[in-house]
Amino acid sequence: MIYVIFEKFQGWNVFLSGYIEVNRYNQTTVTLVKRFRIISETLFGDCVAVGFTYGEVSMRRRGLLHTEVFFTIYGFFIVLMIGFGVLVHQMTSRTVKEQMANKCAGIAVAVATLLEQWPDNYKEFAETLDTTSPYYRRIKALMEEIRQGNRDNIIFVYTEKRVSANEMVYVLDGEPPDAKFFSPPGDIDLMNDTRHRAYDSRQVTTGGFIDTKFGPLLSAYAPIVNKESGEFLGLVGVDVSIDQFNEVMNYMVTLIVASLGIMVLMVAALLVLSSSRIEKLITIDGLTGVFNKAFFLRSLRFQARHSKKKDEPLLVFMADLDHFKDVNDTYGHQFGDLVLTAAAKAIKACLRESDVLARYGGEEFAAFLPGMTMSNAPSVLERIRKAVEDSYVHNDELNIDIHVTVSIGAAFLEMPQTLHEILEEADKALYTAKKTRNAVVFR
Repeated sequence: MIYVIFEKFQGWNVFLSGYIEVNRYNQTTVTLVKRFRIISETLFGDCVAVGFTYGEVSMRRRGLLHTEVFFTIYGFFIVLMIGFGVLVHQMTSRTVKEQMANKCAGIAVAVATLLEQWPDNYKEFAETLDTTSPYYRRIKALMEEIRQGNRDNIIFVYTEKRVSANEMVYVLDGEPPDAKFFSPPGDIDLMNDTRHRAYDSRQVTTGGFIDTKFGPLLSAYAPIVNKESGEFLGLVGVDVSIDQFNEVMNYMVTLIVASLGIMVLMVAALLVLSSSRIEKLITIDGLTGVFNKAFFLRSLRFQARHSKKKDEPLLVFMADLDHFKDVNDTYGHQFGDLVLTAAAKAIKACLRESDVLARYGGEEFAAFLPGMTMSNAPSVLERIRKAVEDSYVHNDELNIDIHVTVSIGAAFLEMPQTLHEILEEADKALYTAKKTRNAVVFR
């Protein structure tokens, strides 16, 4: 009697079927369970495990593996994309600052070139600060026009001169006189690092954002020089506000996030389509098509804990093909691989869907059968031995059928045993079986 149960991912029992009456385990049972699986998936979309009460853990383990592989790879990709996004954001921020500083420097140089056409007039106004002079009215209008024409790129354009080690005065300002941040000629402000470097070098100078009385500003300075005499007359300053920078960065961040979002969705779609193949690469032996040793050991550890907790029987067996070295030596390794694959297929055909079969190494296989009782185990293992004995691979070159036999050693999990101990018991039984070959031995 086999009890079939549908379990949600959280482990809640949400549906119980009746009992399936079978005299002995056979393929009919597998077919019935598959039908119950279809019913469960139709009724409960989040049901992930259907199996025998014995063996439901191993089936659930395999059923969840696909999800584990997907989320492991996808999670790694998300972390990678976050790191990449942070790096791109930093690079973009640095690039935007450089571009803004270069624009400010270009405007500052253009204004300095304009003022250098009348150096004597500018020098006279810088000394007198006479706002009633025709020169001031003409140049002030030009400065406002330049500021207005570049309002999307800059916030301030002005000229200045240093009056002490820590102070400077504004000479010309591109803001209208009624503007909130208009600095009239003679208005004093403090020197900062970028200004100090500009005055000391008397070259075009740019800097990063610096806190000022107008808020954080990124500034560029260009020298005003009398070309004939070489006299240094002051600086042209052009500023960008932090708000303008943030506006550009917000737009760039939106583009970055949108691009990364599209990449994440594309990778998710790709992983959905390819995760089953990735799962096979991780868990399946490439030659025989059964599970590999690493997956077998992980699953056995998981199943052993469950079997001990529920006080359920667990059979572990190891099988080794007899005289397989002679097959390789006589017919070649490629033909030996065909024989190995045929033997794996024969063993797997005798097992249940809840059982786990793996290639343990070379010509050796291992399997565990959850819920297999001592009364049923001998007939199951004898059926496996007979199935391998009856299987064959045709050798086209010699036109003969090649048969192999298998020796099987089995042991039941006992309460105090560790994973290593149960495998050791099965291996000892296999060693005994190999003495006579084509035999089944229990420990």
